[in-house]
Amino acid sequence: MRDLLARTIAERVSTWRFVSEGLKRELLGALGPRARASVARIAVVRAASFDMPDVFEAAEQLRSSLRAGTIAVSIGRLVKTKRVERAIDFVARSRDIASLVVVGDGPERPRLERLARSRGVDAHFVGLLPRERALAWMAAADVVLHGSAKEGLSTVVREAEALGKPVVYV
Repeated sequence: MRDLLARTIAERVSTWRFVSEGLKRELLGALGPRARASVARIAVVRAASFDMPDVFEAAEQLRSSLRAGTIAVSIGRLVKTKRVERAIDFVARSRDIASLVVVGDGPERPRLERLARSRGVDAHFVGLLPRERALAWMAAADVVLHGSAKEGLSTVVREAEALGKPVVYV
């Protein structure tokens, strides 16, 4: 069934875009020879394009809502694979970061909130936000913390770079 589906898709499109070489390899490795050849012929690793709204005025307002000091932000779905606990641990060990803003929601949120409290991290879990508001938090931060090890061309990392924000892979 997988091979039939992959061949059918490959016959109908000119490009099959993957966000990482690892994901492309994973799919190709799961296919039989004929389906693998069909998909490999059109497979590319390329990030989707995105627009960047002007969020700097909103970022100034958000920044002023927190106490003074260095602000880190972690943005993403709060699931195990995003490894947000690594961002919390990084901030707990850091002498330079005053606050962590966690943008996103998911099943790991209660555990992550408990972890932040237990580690003494001044963490602000702001939940799932519209993209422009999430970008404003990113623009308000001094650093973006990224814990996921499975993402290839992470949109969050690309947006941070577009906003001129350093990214620390934790």
